[in-house]
Amino acid sequence: MTVLNNNILYIYYIPSTKGLSGVMKKLLDQAESSKEDNLRINFLLLTSETELKINLDNIYIENLPKTNYHKKTKAIVEILDYYSKRFNVFFIRKMTYIPLLLHALKTFKDKYKLTIINDHQTKEIPEYKNGNEGYIIKLLLEMLEKKGIRYINRYNLLDGIVATTREILNYEQNLYKCKNGFVMGNGMRYREELKTGFATFDGNVLKLVMSIGQYYPWHGLERLIKSMELYRNYITTKLVLIAGKNSKRMENIIRKKSNIELYINPTEDTQKAIYRFSNLAVSSLSLHKKSLKEASPLKSREYMQRGIPFIYAYYDTDISNSAISNYFIKIKNDDSIINLEKVVHFLEKMGDSKEITNKITAFAKNELSWGKKLKSLENFIREIKNK
Repeated sequence: MTVLNNNILYIYYIPSTKGLSGVMKKLLDQAESSKEDNLRINFLLLTSETELKINLDNIYIENLPKTNYHKKTKAIVEILDYYSKRFNVFFIRKMTYIPLLLHALKTFKDKYKLTIINDHQTKEIPEYKNGNEGYIIKLLLEMLEKKGIRYINRYNLLDGIVATTREILNYEQNLYKCKNGFVMGNGMRYREELKTGFATFDGNVLKLVMSIGQYYPWHGLERLIKSMELYRNYITTKLVLIAGKNSKRMENIIRKKSNIELYINPTEDTQKAIYRFSNLAVSSLSLHKKSLKEASPLKSREYMQRGIPFIYAYYDTDISNSAISNYFIKIKNDDSIINLEKVVHFLEKMGDSKEITNKITAFAKNELSWGKKLKSLENFIREIKNK
């Protein structure tokens, strides 16, 4: 396999893909789109899964030791040394404070004139504070994050920052003191065979679907369930959860709730049946729990790929002011009870489901493609290198 010179190397560190189906799908979709559009973006996957096989020649897989922390870090450094001689831009999904790794990146930057850009999907410190980990782990992650920021700033390691929203970009630029910034919301690689449509509301049963992947408090599952429980009307509410990883926390939340079904890693055929049966999908409802007002969740992109309307509680640059925004319900980003009567009224006024599905999927295909977004990323990096 030949490694091409003068390309951008988008680096993913995914020790284990278990429970990270969304992240892996994003990587594969980006790689496929980069290849289809003849972009100069290649991908490096650092993983401990030796059995992982991907048949794309623009994704380089490098295996890491599964246990020993020092050996794993040393292996990463050796791998990055190899690739820094062949690529002049490292686009990294969030650098972590590992002294040996950051010191190595500084060396490569000086030695090989390497351009380094950080990719941020969230505000890391607020997310650490509100994640699933225990109190001590949360404190440790926050401490390491702050140490990493100080090191990166001291040695001017970053040439640019890319973030999924303007809110995140402003936050990270303030922390890292980096002037070059670019917003690239999450995209998708549209595939016609994944289009499902949705069921027209029958006036009796409100059928909801939520793709939750791995449980986190900011998905707003508790908020949704409480709203369903407090909804007093002649209409029955049902919820189907599509999960990418088994979660005791999630199972405890929905225990003894006959109107909620949980599917763990369902097949594509099962997912299609679920979406066709549903009236409305549910995206992130409580992002305030990690101090976010803006977002571009992958689940929302999946819903648009399917062609199903959804409810959400954040500002999305791609859809909030778009031509199809009236097919989605935007609510407050807090833990207040959702007015399901308004949701029912919204569905009752909705027109032909096939026509709406076609409009949503056409928008997704034309406006949210990874090819289009990665091309803009290429242009941003070119501007940095030409300064």
